[in-house]
Amino acid sequence: MSIAAGAPPRRILQLTLAAMLLGCGLSAGELHADTGAGSQNFTIPSASMEPTLRSREQFVARTTDFLPIARGTVYLVRKDGVTYAFRVIGLPGDTIAITGGGVFLNNRAAFYSNPDPAGLTGTCTDGRPLFRRENLPGGESHIVMACNYGFGPDMPAIVVPAGHYFLLGDNRSSAADSRFSGTDLGVGLVPESDFVGKAERIFFSSDSARIGKEID
Repeated sequence: MSIAAGAPPRRILQLTLAAMLLGCGLSAGELHADTGAGSQNFTIPSASMEPTLRSREQFVARTTDFLPIARGTVYLVRKDGVTYAFRVIGLPGDTIAITGGGVFLNNRAAFYSNPDPAGLTGTCTDGRPLFRRENLPGGESHIVMACNYGFGPDMPAIVVPAGHYFLLGDNRSSAADSRFSGTDLGVGLVPESDFVGKAERIFFSSDSARIGKEID
């Protein structure tokens, strides 16, 4: 099932095609002995999952025994031979809507607060905070970033069909996620069969303090 409502104009998609492909696709590395059985290293090439995963960071993903799919967790999904990393927001049967950049889950609004750790203090040109903590109605919590929600327009309520999931990038201004259908260069609603792993921890980063950090 694709999301027709909320799909961006074709001309915008043409202008942002290269950025979206770089921002969402992952390159698989060789299986390293120190990752352990059933795990693999991946490199994220751009900013679609910032601040959780930074551009060019390597992370370890569990590629076996990662089911069942849990809300609020970062997973790898494969579409047309390309692997993507996104966070699961909607489970089968959930009602999802996006208004003013904010998520509504089963007709309840997510609550947005200041991020923690406090080191994430960037601001947008209009003075709004760049980073916000998104607290979903079910209790799941994670940090997102966005200034220009125009990339991800408002989306009328949809019901996630059986066997499918609704995923979002943490960088809401630059992620071709479930807000966009597969025909509009996004991943659309993702069937469980397309899930290939669960992100676990950062394996390499230019910021040594982030190495070994669990991905939450």
